[in-house]
Amino acid sequence: MSLFSDFKKKKKPLKEEKKERKEEEKKAEKKEEKAPSFRQQKKTDRPAKVLQSPHLSEKAIFLEAEGQYVFRVARKTNKIEIKKAFEEIYGVEVQRVRIINLPRKKRNWRGQTGYQSAWKKAIIQVAPGEKINIH
Repeated sequence: MSLFSDFKKKKKPLKEEKKERKEEEKKAEKKEEKAPSFRQQKKTDRPAKVLQSPHLSEKAIFLEAEGQYVFRVARKTNKIEIKKAFEEIYGVEVQRVRIINLPRKKRNWRGQTGYQSAWKKAIIQVAPGEKINIH
């Protein structure tokens, strides 16, 4: 039996086990704190996906003279994300952002009914004296 006693695990005192567990828990907590959340990554990673394209219409061209620009934006973005993306891409100060959700529209094509997808547009007002070129 002395042969098997050499291979048995030696038990650590309870205090040492508790200390090791606490240290492991602290390390795990630090790793969780360092990793940014999904929302933080979304805001900083892709400003080009927030602003999809400029919306050029007659009204949008008249608004440009007043320092307001109209853009088609991603459906899940909010005013804060749009403002940050616009400032990062164009390097101007944004004063105000207005959002319009446009509903889907029913369309007929070759005798079949379909829908034009819904989209979101933003009217972005820049500070007085600042202009960008989107044409």
